[in-house]
Amino acid sequence: MFATRALVALAIAATGIAIAQSPPPAPSSAAEPPACVKPDPHPGRLASDTRKKQWFKDVNAWKDCSGVYISELQARASTAIAAANKAVEDYNRAAKEFQEQSRAESGQ
Repeated sequence: MFATRALVALAIAATGIAIAQSPPPAPSSAAEPPACVKPDPHPGRLASDTRKKQWFKDVNAWKDCSGVYISELQARASTAIAAANKAVEDYNRAAKEFQEQSRAESGQ
């Protein structure tokens, strides 16, 4: 009975250690492509005024859509960069603490 409990406790401890040391899941690095519709090429100087006006509207809509997409993507990138910098600071602080603890234990 004792041996069974000891094995179960050992298995639980080993699992906890393995879980604690497993790396975090990798974030999705690919951004979704923009849903903005790129207008057709310029209709040319011989096109009707109506066609030219529509083309300019299409270009402006594409520009506005692209601007929103870029702004949102930059905001997500800024958030990710801030999180990465925080993780680096936490790591550096912990590494420094571990070095200090090691020095204190070795008497240096």
